[in-house]
Amino acid sequence: MCPEKNKKKRMKHFNILFLALIFTVSGFAQPSGQTQNTEPPREKGQKSVLQLAVDPIPTVRVGFIGLGNRGTGAV
Repeated sequence: MCPEKNKKKRMKHFNILFLALIFTVSGFAQPSGQTQNTEPPREKGQKSVLQLAVDPIPTVRVGFIGLGNRGTGAV
């Protein structure tokens, strides 16, 4: 066998083994725990708007940012 082909074959085997090792090790990775999402306390007088009911507005204007020149047909 030609030394150049042998070198390429060894490099290919090394790359395959290296990738297998990386995937094996990454499979054992454990997350560090649950993410804690803490929200700051509301200032005095502020309250939730989840159940907010207001009078209807005759004209509502909406702007879309980042459509990438797709036009109104994409919305």
